[in-house]
Amino acid sequence: MSMNANIVVRLQAQAMRTPAAPAIISDNQVLNFEQARFCAGVIAAHLKRQGVEPGQHVGVAMGQNSLHLLVLWAVAQIGAVSVPLHPAVPADRRLAAARKFAVAHVVSGREDMALPGLHFIGLGNLEFGPLSSVDHEVAPLAADAGFRVMMSSGTSGDPKGMMLTHGLMQLRGTMKEELCHPTHRVVPMDLNFVAGFRLAVHALMHGASVVLPRSLQAQQFLADVIRFGSTHLHLSPAQARELVDAATAPGLHCPSLLSVRIGGGLLPPPLLRRLRERICPQVSICYAVTEMSWISYAPAELLEQYPASAGRPCAWAEVEIVSDETGETLPKGAIGRLRVRSAHGVTGYINDEAQTRSHFKNGWFYTDDLGYVDADGLLYIEGRTDETLNIDGQKVNVNDLEAVLGAHPGVADAGCFVGSDALGHPALTAAVVLRPHASLEEVRRYASSRLGPLTPTQFLVVDAIPRTQETRKLKRSALAQ
Repeated sequence: MSMNANIVVRLQAQAMRTPAAPAIISDNQVLNFEQARFCAGVIAAHLKRQGVEPGQHVGVAMGQNSLHLLVLWAVAQIGAVSVPLHPAVPADRRLAAARKFAVAHVVSGREDMALPGLHFIGLGNLEFGPLSSVDHEVAPLAADAGFRVMMSSGTSGDPKGMMLTHGLMQLRGTMKEELCHPTHRVVPMDLNFVAGFRLAVHALMHGASVVLPRSLQAQQFLADVIRFGSTHLHLSPAQARELVDAATAPGLHCPSLLSVRIGGGLLPPPLLRRLRERICPQVSICYAVTEMSWISYAPAELLEQYPASAGRPCAWAEVEIVSDETGETLPKGAIGRLRVRSAHGVTGYINDEAQTRSHFKNGWFYTDDLGYVDADGLLYIEGRTDETLNIDGQKVNVNDLEAVLGAHPGVADAGCFVGSDALGHPALTAAVVLRPHASLEEVRRYASSRLGPLTPTQFLVVDAIPRTQETRKLKRSALAQ
């Protein structure tokens, strides 16, 4: 009989080895591994009573809390596939994602996360006590069984989804992961995205504790990082900047931290320096894409010498720079499209043959990033090939934003770009041409209702949007100027 590849086998085994060790640390509770196993079993029993079966896709609409992590454990234990439905995203977009990825049930601790036409399973009144029904049975699964639908980091428009299998999840867990020692307390990024949930699950699989601060608001977040004795922190560039700004007094604010890892983008040298001075001296950069996981890594000592680099390609990732026109491999130092080949990667998108054909070719994944490899083998990222803006690690498809803005009856034309706020920080900026008697404040409220967290932070009224004469394509660099 083949071995059960369900990752919950390893989670439960860890709970048996270290039952009293802290597993999940949050504001209102500290759950040890045995308690986490018990709570996941209570949730699994509840989900089964509500009709969740192996192989089904279960939408999880939850924030950054311990219940979210326990639900992921329980869904995987049943043998179902979790699908992230971020609660900060407007309901119509969550519904579109649920339909695209064949969600059968929506699970949440909040009643307002229910979606029309889909079975809702509320957890708000679930009891975790001695009389609770518990189910610890782990569904037997092959390595190619689905664990989670990963979505592209940009949540605007029609998200690209990829299937992360249990086998692939286990394989990605064998990567160099210095954050997952039993004595470590790890603060992951948003559990709705692959970087967050992967780190959290792998930390538990290796006996480390997962720390979930009460709020993403910088002052509260920093206070909890300190309060809970966190040892490892994973941040986006935007979070790093906010954390540094919150650490107003001189000197190190987080003495327990052993490392800070940045994902989703590079850090400007002044921010990197301040992060080392105020938060933690050991700062590293991880360049990854959802489809392939880690591609390159820049440890702290390398960033000291090459702060603009994305590091050296990982041992499991084969990296090439190719011409987007001819497909030919380019020499060292030449800028072109980055393609990657890795055993840790997926092979296509769910229900999207056109995007699969465009990005997956002959065993290679063609990213939308432009870059080059220097003579020393270091990777540098220089921009994008598509209409995606990178705002401090948040990737936003501007075509979708501009379509939403243009749909407002008071907007004659619109364009988006990366601007700067009053302090010189990157800011998603929308320039709009208003029709007579239209109100910019109305447009702003409309955008917020449609785009949620992807609403531009700055709006500018302009007389015209610069476009090419022939194709009317937006000249984004001219707009920014």
